[in-house]
Formats: sequence, C-alpha cells, structure tokens
Amino acid sequence: MDIYELYGEHYLILVDYYSKYLEVMSLNKNLTSKNIIEKLKSIFARHGVPNIVICDSGTQLISQEIISFTHKWNFEIKPSSPHHQQCNGMAERTIGTIKKLLKKTIDDKEDIYLALLAYRNTPVYNSYTPSQILMSRILRDNMPRTKEQLTPQLINKERYHIKLKEARDKQKFYYDRHTTNRPEFEIKEKIYYQEKPGSIWKPGEIVKKEKDRSYTIKTARGTILRRNKIHLRRRGEEVEVYQNDTEQEERIPNETTNQRDPPISNPTSPDPPNAKTQDITGNLYTTRYGRIITQPIRFGDYVS
Repeated sequence: MDIYELYGEHYLILVDYYSKYLEVMSLNKNLTSKNIIEKLKSIFARHGVPNIVICDSGTQLISQEIISFTHKWNFEIKPSSPHHQQCNGMAERTIGTIKKLLKKTIDDKEDIYLALLAYRNTPVYNSYTPSQILMSRILRDNMPRTKEQLTPQLINKERYHIKLKEARDKQKFYYDRHTTNRPEFEIKEKIYYQEKPGSIWKPGEIVKKEKDRSYTIKTARGTILRRNKIHLRRRGEEVEVYQNDTEQEERIPNETTNQRDPPISNPTSPDPPNAKTQDITGNLYTTRYGRIITQPIRFGDYVS
C-alpha cells in the first residue's frame, strides 16, 4: 500500500503480492487517516481482508486511527523502514508502472479505467493475468472475447509458482551481484546513523532490532528513530568528522559534491592537485576510492 501524487492529485494504491492485482483510488486531495480508512473499507469489502498490509512510514498510514482500524478488522499493518523504498518494493515498482500508465492516458485524454482494466487483463510472468490469478477468470473489456475465454477456469498453480519463482530468482541474482551482507548490530551498540540518505552521519545507540532489516535507535538528543541497517554504520568504520554546536556529526566519505561544510583535504592523496580539479577556494577532497572532489563554485564565498 502506498500513496503517490500525479498532476496535483493523490492516489491510494494497493497491490496484491500474489496475483499482482491492483486497486487505485483517488483521495480527492484528502490525505487524512479517516479518508484512507474509508477507501480501504471499500476495497476490503470487494476482495476480503488481507492478513498483512505493507506500507511506508507516512504518518497518515501508521496513525492511531489506522492502528485501531487494523484491530477492528483483524489484520496487521507492517510499515517499511523510513527512507528505504526497497522495503516496499512491490508497491514502489507498481507505482512506477501505474504512473506511466496514468500519465499517458491523461495526456492522451483517454479513459483511465479502461487502462486499469487492460492492466488487470495483461499476463504477468508470461503466465496468467492478475484477474485470472485472483478471480479465476478474464475480465470482460472492450476487446472481442469468445465465450470460452470468459468462462471461469482455475489456473494451474504449479505452473504459476514455477514462473513466479523463476522471476524472483532472476531478480535476486542480478541484485546480489552488486551487494554484500551487512553485519547485524547488538543492543546498546554505539553506531552512526543517517536521518536521510546522503545526510550527515550522527552518533546514536541501538535500542531494539525490528522484525525486518531495521533497528530502533536512540539519537544523542534522546530521540527515538527507526532506520534500516543500510543507514547505520559501526563506530569503528572510517568516517570524516565534523563538529556541531550540540553534538558531534560524522560523514562517510562519498562522491557527492553538494556538501554544505568545507571538506577536509587528504594529505595522503596519491594524485597531486592540478588545474582542472582546483576550484576558486582551493579546497580539495579525496574519497577513499581515490577520486578527487572539489567544492562547488556556488560555495566559493563560504567562510568557515
């Protein structure tokens, strides 16, 4: 489950993990939990109540009203790690598809609902359509259909499961080629964390390990946050240290150039600075991979 915006209009999207069947509903610019609950009730009344709903950590999706609704309707809502969209990859990937679909239909002034109907009648993984998997039938649309095609028929589950496993294994294979296993953290372990991807690294402490790859942490100011371990680092890892008025902040060397703080030059850099890498302030910074980074020209009048 997720909320996305297109041309100033907000939509609620739900995707069934098994069949890839989707539901899209306009929120009419009303992003309150009450309105979202009404939309969910309408969807659940048609398809039944799910066991688990995975969503992002938006306040309107994990509010007390939503929690009370889950208890009353007997299902669990599982928020993904903040600032880590891969945890809600199914919805995020489908959102990308639906955005292209809706944008094209709106730009071409076509019928959005016919486009959604066509999507539900399109085979997934070269096997069955979402409507066949969920309802055991092809939905009648504006395309010519024979009576036999519209006759309800159970799918071959073994065939679908094989296609589903093949697709997941292929996706995992290509994803794992560029990843490494990240170590687990201990309770009360001192760590560094990022509030947002690419932001300054700050000191914190592990409080609790969640069910997935995320942890509850306590910041130096006493704030409790939840972060995926991709946004956590051990204290012993190499970091660049900066001082703040209230707490010590760290940044792991990276290859971005939109830094707000003046970089610390690396005297052990194997490559001497030259005219191409010298900016108007003369500040140079070498990453741990040996790449030379210069301070952006727009920060040339920055005074430390």
